[in-house]
Amino acid sequence: MSKLFFDDIITFERISVVIGNTTQSEEERHELWKVVDDIVYHEVLHFILAALDEKHHAEFANMIQIKPYDSHIIQYVSYKTGRKIKSELKRHLKDLEQQILESLLDK
Repeated sequence: MSKLFFDDIITFERISVVIGNTTQSEEERHELWKVVDDIVYHEVLHFILAALDEKHHAEFANMIQIKPYDSHIIQYVSYKTGRKIKSELKRHLKDLEQQILESLLDK
């Protein structure tokens, strides 16, 4: 997946290790990473849209459509919500990482 506005918030090093150790082919690794990327992307959007007032949803959607890599999007969301979205999202993604790890280890 290409660079996205939230990429600097968290790295999934433990997931990378598990995927590397439990897959047999590059194709399987690629497929698992695509699933992980999709889950993370949708979870980030859900988290942010839940935090933002509905009147800002269209503006946020426009921002991620035009410049999905722009790290200032997090600042925009923080400003509009009056919350420390970056740290909240980081905690949320840590929990998500654990859920993904549990799913991968159960497969």
